[in-house]
Amino acid sequence: GITSLNALAYPEKIAFANFDRTISWAELDEQASSFAAGLRSSGIVKGEHVALLGGNDIEWVIAQFGIWKVGAVPTFIHGMLADSLLIRQLDQSETVAIVAGPQFADRLSGLIEQAQSVRLGICWGKGYEGIPSLEGIINSFSSGEPDTEVLLEDLAAIIYSSGTTGIPKGAVNTYHDWLAKDLTQIVAQELKPQETGMIITPLYMGGSQIISLVPFARLSMTCVLLQDFDPENVLSAIETFGVNTFFAVPTMLKTLVDHPGDRWDTSSLKRVVSSGSPLNVQLYHSWIDRFGAGVYEVCGTSETGGGLSMTQADRESGKVASVGRPMVGFEVRIVDPEGHEVPHGERGEMVYRGDPVASGYYRQPDIEREIFRNGWFHTGDIGYVDKDGYFYIVDRIKDLIITGGFNVYPHEVEDVLYELTEIRECAVIGVPDALWGEAVHAVVALNPDSTTGPPEILLHCRERLAKFQVPKNIRIMDSLPKTSVGKIDKNQLREP
Repeated sequence: GITSLNALAYPEKIAFANFDRTISWAELDEQASSFAAGLRSSGIVKGEHVALLGGNDIEWVIAQFGIWKVGAVPTFIHGMLADSLLIRQLDQSETVAIVAGPQFADRLSGLIEQAQSVRLGICWGKGYEGIPSLEGIINSFSSGEPDTEVLLEDLAAIIYSSGTTGIPKGAVNTYHDWLAKDLTQIVAQELKPQETGMIITPLYMGGSQIISLVPFARLSMTCVLLQDFDPENVLSAIETFGVNTFFAVPTMLKTLVDHPGDRWDTSSLKRVVSSGSPLNVQLYHSWIDRFGAGVYEVCGTSETGGGLSMTQADRESGKVASVGRPMVGFEVRIVDPEGHEVPHGERGEMVYRGDPVASGYYRQPDIEREIFRNGWFHTGDIGYVDKDGYFYIVDRIKDLIITGGFNVYPHEVEDVLYELTEIRECAVIGVPDALWGEAVHAVVALNPDSTTGPPEILLHCRERLAKFQVPKNIRIMDSLPKTSVGKIDKNQLREP
């Protein structure tokens, strides 16, 4: 495995670090091997699914590589979801064990009891009682047993997207898929073994895993882990650890650009990878003006792990509105509804194909057939390609909202709004927002005698939704506009 090779080649080199501690490749490999031995002793075998829930701790990394050493399958589930949605994804993914950090101290027992297939819980950090700890397992088991042999066609990971659809979807990645993702990112980002990377986005995000953690480890780079996004900590870490590269969503980049003060030495920073939502031209120039580091923009999904990329040179060539050209290992086309490629400049759906693309969805054959049809991954984005091979996104086929890099599906928010009997009808849309890219905006019509207002509606949403799903604004109308067939007309609602 990756840690075993790195431990042989660079045993004393720092593998992961934060402001409190560091761990070398030799230490990481030994502890991951001990954790793997503990998993085997608990009955976890090759091919079974183990979910990770927690913050950006070194313990997460130990657990993740330990799971791989057993030949088990890490399942990355969005940690900010409410318990009911977490349980739905645990059940859908047939997860047999959960490894969780201190953030889940008061929730893990309930998740284990309610999820149908979960038979084991393991924790790290403080706040737990009566649940085996990762630290205890590492101290109790020998690291001598070799890694379980895996094949390229074996399942390596299941990655759930950051949104919550009515039917949860977990992208299936074989070792072949994941290796291709790693190689694509290493080549595209021009990563080097002597560089130091940093992760400031949650480790359950596909982007954190695909753009950062595993490619960094594949090259035996040192990786700095930050628990939460805080501009002071990010800038301090760049100076303290000599960070050369990191991935962020545009909202984070804007926060860093706007953060006052220039007391940090950020001269080590070579590049930042932006993904999750489009990077506007003003923010790009502001970033360059303040930090001087190059910006590498990636357009893709959790399923593809990339697809299109926009380099600094591309932007300076005048293609400022483009989302870039295909990355190494990808084919990208614009097709009509029948799947036929359309001419340059003509609009159609953007589809991807290539070795890095996930193999499908776990236990979702109908959705898989729809999205992975004809050998191409259908993004749901409407776009076009110019004569120079640069792609442009015009609109989304679906009403997906991307806010701060997280996916919000309006239907999920609308279901929560409709739990309030005072609401007669509602629609949730995305509106342009300078900080978040898009903001979640709810439009509601109330029953005639209702005394409910925006404060009560927002309180209900905060109790039932993840923070990023809660509407930033509630607009009350007498009635919502309708199409000719009586459906709520979201296009009209989006009009200024």
